[in-house]
Amino acid sequence: MQPAVKESQLRWRWERPISALSILLNLSFMIAAIAIMAYGTEWLEIHPFLAKRIEEVRMLAIAAIVAPPVIGLIRNARRGSVRGNSIQLSPDQFPEIYGILVEQCEKLGITEIPELYLSNTADESHAFSAWKRNYIVLSTDNLGDFEESHDVIAFFLGRQVGAIHLGHTTWWNELLLWYVLKMPWISLPVRKARAFSEDCYGAFLAPWGLRALLLLAAGRHMTPAVNLESYFEQMKQYGGLWDRVAAFGADSSPVAKRVKALHEAGILRWDSEAGVE
Repeated sequence: MQPAVKESQLRWRWERPISALSILLNLSFMIAAIAIMAYGTEWLEIHPFLAKRIEEVRMLAIAAIVAPPVIGLIRNARRGSVRGNSIQLSPDQFPEIYGILVEQCEKLGITEIPELYLSNTADESHAFSAWKRNYIVLSTDNLGDFEESHDVIAFFLGRQVGAIHLGHTTWWNELLLWYVLKMPWISLPVRKARAFSEDCYGAFLAPWGLRALLLLAAGRHMTPAVNLESYFEQMKQYGGLWDRVAAFGADSSPVAKRVKALHEAGILRWDSEAGVE
């Protein structure tokens, strides 16, 4: 049986401070770029490092000015691409999957159901907003038929419903992190922090969906044969110095760290009461 966890506890404890620092860093990039352009070429001449990159600085300054309308165009182009390359789910189209989304939204008190799409071209499931509507794209990677993948679908859907509920998909969120999110290393802390929060929502809305994370480690065909008790013992040993070093530089958090974070948040048990099959 899953431990009782309140929805207010689902946001990972470090997400807000990491997001705040990332926003400050993003604003610093914008202000610095505009200031450098305002000082002109004379100031740049005494700073050879910046002078060699004048075109990059100029583009950064221009982007700071035009970012708001550009973001709007990008978000709506994204919407058009999804609509043109995906199947929209509804009560008449994959009603079982659509029903999971409706139930999860009701559990969180979300009254306007996001548009849901199934896509074979998306690298991973994600959520976004455009034209005052929220959208969820469910990637078909690692999915089998509905009966086989019910728990996996529920978990990945729950993560995206959580992203919307947490405000990760709003236009102002993208604007405030416009530069940071485009810098691979600098964006890692905020991306990983938000991924942990979204995992918490996935586990909260689909407490039987741990297999979705195991798929990332073992693959769809091998996951059913994974001995969960043995895997949980493995998790107890994870977290040493070199594990942390490897996780620090990775593009995304290791599966083991994500599973362990859910356990530490009180959402996942890995004893006899785990209730995971």
